[in-house]
Amino acid sequence: MNTESNNPRTERPATAARLAISLGVTVPTVREWCIRGLGPRAYFIGDYPMFEASDVRDWLEQRRELGLPTTDES
Repeated sequence: MNTESNNPRTERPATAARLAISLGVTVPTVREWCIRGLGPRAYFIGDYPMFEASDVRDWLEQRRELGLPTTDES
């Protein structure tokens, strides 16, 4: 069993496209979340937002706790 895949420090950051696919939303929605500060914490490489898996998990958990949808396109 490979324990490295379970270690958050070894997970690769997600691009906006990869995050959009995993959440069932569009890339423009993910970019709008970044602009409005509504999505998971992001860092940028040039103009490209990147998302750490742990930040995405934290954001999803916060939304669940607040009773908010996790794939809201608004």
